[in-house]
Amino acid sequence: MPEVTAAVASLPHLFLICCLYAAILSSSYLCLHFYTMTTKGLTRSFLPLLSIFFIASGLFLSRPPIFSRWNVDVNVLLIGNLILFLATILSFFLFTRSFYSKNAHAIVRTMYSGVLIKMMMCLVAVFIYISIAGKSVNKAGVFGCMFLYLIYTFTEVAILMKLSKQKKNV
Repeated sequence: MPEVTAAVASLPHLFLICCLYAAILSSSYLCLHFYTMTTKGLTRSFLPLLSIFFIASGLFLSRPPIFSRWNVDVNVLLIGNLILFLATILSFFLFTRSFYSKNAHAIVRTMYSGVLIKMMMCLVAVFIYISIAGKSVNKAGVFGCMFLYLIYTFTEVAILMKLSKQKKNV
């Protein structure tokens, strides 16, 4: 019975996180859609990243007992997934902005700056989490977020490599 009470008590918290997800997702998709309205290929190429976000979030929200058995805090994973997705949107936006530049150095600069911004956003988030949580840091959740970082980064690099092969001046 205490497990059910704890699950019911965390429902408003999960609902708040879901609302935050929906607001950020809709605004980021609209910004990306209006920015790339003229090129459907760029919008379509962003769909694997969006699907990773939805699949991971759905997995975290639908299977909390599995993660609690592994000593992983689902809230850490959800917030980490959201931060990684926002960082990936920013990085992807930087690259697509320089995509039409004829200067190869500008493209390389924006790719490196995108990776650096993404890494710094994640480091700042981890330091904030560690300072707030203190000694009760969920290490398994942080390692899960590191795994998500690798998935997002490899997928983004694969998409950008595919897009750069299609463009002649990149």
